[in-house]
Amino acid sequence: MQLFSVDRAVVERYLQSDVLSGAEVAELLEHRGISDGTPIYLDDETLLPVEPLNSWARSLSYVDLDASTMRDYGRIIARLDRHQSGRGADLLSATESDLVAYKRFRTRHQRRPIEAAAWGKESGLIDRFYGFLVDNRHLDRRPVRVAARGRNALSPRLRLGMDIRHMTFEQYRYFRDVGLGGQLPDAQVNRSFRGSAPHRGRAGADLALGGRPPS
Repeated sequence: MQLFSVDRAVVERYLQSDVLSGAEVAELLEHRGISDGTPIYLDDETLLPVEPLNSWARSLSYVDLDASTMRDYGRIIARLDRHQSGRGADLLSATESDLVAYKRFRTRHQRRPIEAAAWGKESGLIDRFYGFLVDNRHLDRRPVRVAARGRNALSPRLRLGMDIRHMTFEQYRYFRDVGLGGQLPDAQVNRSFRGSAPHRGRAGADLALGGRPPS
């Protein structure tokens, strides 16, 4: 399967056809509400549109997403399709084990595994893609079951620890004196400081974090 995306400026400039001019095609895209960036999926051999992928892509255009976002979404589904093709299957026949294998490939086994945040975006889109297929009766049910608390096998791992970066003492003093105390970095008074009671703010930070003001 080949992936392209809509670009009306390119169509107007380069399309040469005896049937429709580039300007007419661009006008038709505008009339149909098809935005730039909308993914287009074509069969490798026939170059005919692949359904229901193009219907799903058109639904992205109708919710007025940014062109760059739609291109990203198009690549995510095309990447999943390539993974399925390598397993001798396709997107419509995907099983839960197929998608779990894909998750492990993306987050563990590929040359540069992606982080949990990136996988969270990707898995959320895959879930919405299969939701579209179910809602429009292309599938009877989603391939991945929903488990406890709304999580499923594609959900990113839960973070067990807090994402904390400690400040050095100099960083803390800058935060206290400049951020809360209304000073400039050279310890002069910042006349544009809009906070109230800067001495109280500085003292409060010292008491909350240190128990007593540092020397």
